[in-house]
Amino acid sequence: MNFKYIDCMARDLEAFSAHAKRTTINPSDVRLVARRQPSMQTRLDELTTSLEENKKKKRKKGDGSSS
Repeated sequence: MNFKYIDCMARDLEAFSAHAKRTTINPSDVRLVARRQPSMQTRLDELTTSLEENKKKKRKKGDGSSS
C-alpha cells in the first residue's frame, strides 16, 4: 500500500512539473501533492513558515553586523 501511494505521489510530482514545462520538481509541486492529505499540508505549511522566519532572522543579523 505504501509503495503504491509513493509511486502515485512521484507520478503526480512529475506531472505537475511537466505541466509547468519544468524538468525539476519545486516546492509548489510538493504542496499540490500534499493537498490530498491535510495533515501533511499543515505540516509543510508549518515547516515553510519556520524556514522563512529563520531566513529573515539571518538576514537581519547579516544587515546589522555589516555596519
